[in-house]
Amino acid sequence: MRNILLSAMVVLALAGCAAAPAVGPNPPVLALEASFGLMARARGSAVPLAGGLVLTAAHVVDEASLREELCRLGRWPAEAAPYLAGLTVAGADGIRVPATRLRLGRSTFTAQGCDLAYRDGQDLALLRPAPPLQVPGVAVCAADPLPGQRVVAFSGGQLLPGRMAGEAAEAEAANGRYAVLALRLEPGDSGGGVFDAGSGCLLGVISMRDPAEPGRSWLVRAAVIRAFLATD
Repeated sequence: MRNILLSAMVVLALAGCAAAPAVGPNPPVLALEASFGLMARARGSAVPLAGGLVLTAAHVVDEASLREELCRLGRWPAEAAPYLAGLTVAGADGIRVPATRLRLGRSTFTAQGCDLAYRDGQDLALLRPAPPLQVPGVAVCAADPLPGQRVVAFSGGQLLPGRMAGEAAEAEAANGRYAVLALRLEPGDSGGGVFDAGSGCLLGVISMRDPAEPGRSWLVRAAVIRAFLATD
């Protein structure tokens, strides 16, 4: 599930993480924060790309996530989800820069079960910080991750090793397939990058914990990322 947890103070803490754009001794970390009216705040992370653009998980910055949570609380459709009011991205220096949401993967929502999904597995959002962050962009891998492949991911502020563990499919075929990472990720990890341990290219973007096995996580695959970025 990609739901957001509402607190009694009506502030949201959305799963999101600091993402590493390259494998190295000091890879830059991007932190993401989104506010939705006066109701909620989401925290996540993002991966820097070439040209000053930034990639993250759509559900971190998508009003549909709020609708899902309101539905689970029995408050939707009677209570409408607020719209995105502000978005910032910060590098390792902690200086927050305003960002614009350029494109989101197309969400689908099923009221029965309050289920949020993204067509073709594109739980992705493309952002433009202004001014651009002074961090190197990362290249997307040419091939999808393979079972057993060694990777690294940022989780809880640490660069952690892991291995890929095959694929998982959404219940509806139109919502695509995800790569599975054999690593338990922490709150604040959605939108983070997972990188090939050898080349440092981007293999996937963290979408959610495996609903059946919390010790595993679902990633948006490299091929899906490339298709999303190629969309006009």
